[in-house]
Amino acid sequence: SSEAIPITPARFAAALTSLPLVSLRLKCLELRNSILHLAHSNEDLQPYADGRRTAIGSQAPGVPDQDCIDAIRENNLVIERMMARIELLKAEVERRGVSWSGFELNGADGAGNEDLRALLRTRDRESGLSGGGYDDDDDEDEVVVGGALVVNGNEAVTEERNPWTDGTFQTGSIRNGQLHMDEV
Repeated sequence: SSEAIPITPARFAAALTSLPLVSLRLKCLELRNSILHLAHSNEDLQPYADGRRTAIGSQAPGVPDQDCIDAIRENNLVIERMMARIELLKAEVERRGVSWSGFELNGADGAGNEDLRALLRTRDRESGLSGGGYDDDDDEDEVVVGGALVVNGNEAVTEERNPWTDGTFQTGSIRNGQLHMDEV
């Protein structure tokens, strides 16, 4: 919430020193999962923020929803804080003399945070917040009725993401002090 004060980076870094490596790995996965959820949320909010979709009972079609614009902006700030925390995790892991490659999303290939940064760059590039993003040439009127997208009075089929298969959720278990991740 806007009233909650996040833990400072210094306090977060200090708290990491007493945690075992498996806990650092889990915290890293938790942060990445949260980042992906926020990014997906921003994708869902974007059509309302740039006025391409309108919720019933709200403003006229084509008018950007300020609440969605504000929510996306706040999500982006939280994402940046979480990315900074992942960097603090990396510094702590490497301070202990352990390779960060085992903590990367894609194993030892070194991609990890770069995948998240690429996702965020794509999001920023495609965002209609900076450049307007509303296509005036579109003659379709889109509204949401009871959670369903309606285009020109007809219920539209929208592409749904399955977070259990698209990598958003990762599951695993800890056995004998070792983290074992399930296949996606």
